[in-house]
Order: sequence, then structure tokens, then C-alpha cells
Amino acid sequence: MTSYGIVKSINRPKTIETTDTNVFLASNITPCTLESPDGRINGYQYDYYGYTKDEYIEYLHNSLIEVQLALLEVMDNAN
Repeated sequence: MTSYGIVKSINRPKTIETTDTNVFLASNITPCTLESPDGRINGYQYDYYGYTKDEYIEYLHNSLIEVQLALLEVMDNAN
């Protein structure tokens, strides 16, 4: 995974974008004011991350395991 930090743009980013080999995620998307040579303009700032497709598949797999374990815990506590 590559973290690009906080990115600012005049365009609202898609939450997820894919290419043939990579997946890019934008999170914590918030409106902001940007300075330009023409003055202030409205834009967005967000956290931006890049994954190779293999890294992203592993990330999804690990997330799914965490959800399954949490559900098992909830089910055990319900009994």
C-alpha cells in the first residue's frame, strides 16, 4: 500500500478507482477552499491510498476475516 497523504483537488474524487494493475481509495472526503491564481475556489481534500490489485485482494480478505470473527463473537454473546 502507498499512502499519498492528504490530497486536494477541485474535483470530487471517486471513493474507489481501478486500473488494470492498481486500486486507489479516497477516504475522509471533505469540502475545502483552495487558492488559485484566479482567487479562491471550492474543492475537496481527502486521504488517498494506492494498492496493487494483489495487495487490495489481501486487504479485502483480511477485512472479511475480521467481520466473520466479530459476527461469531456477537453470536456467542447472544447465547
